[in-house]
Amino acid sequence: MSTSLFAPHVQAGYHGCMSTVVERPRITADPKELVGTFRRFGSGGPVYEVVAIVDDRTAFIRVVESGEELDYPIEKIADDAEE
Repeated sequence: MSTSLFAPHVQAGYHGCMSTVVERPRITADPKELVGTFRRFGSGGPVYEVVAIVDDRTAFIRVVESGEELDYPIEKIADDAEE
């Protein structure tokens, strides 16, 4: 997959003979706005809460089901659905 130069939130990919464009959610200009939001890993994974922003690339999250706390790339948060 390659990322469009004109819209960084849009990725284009080739699947067979057809070109597919998949729009990804935008990350806000200020990652601190993610704090307090709940998201789900993938389409059916567990829900997590964004607890804090560690740096410009990493967030500290808490998995709701297990209570596990870990660092998670902010870039991946864009791929996870908001709850």
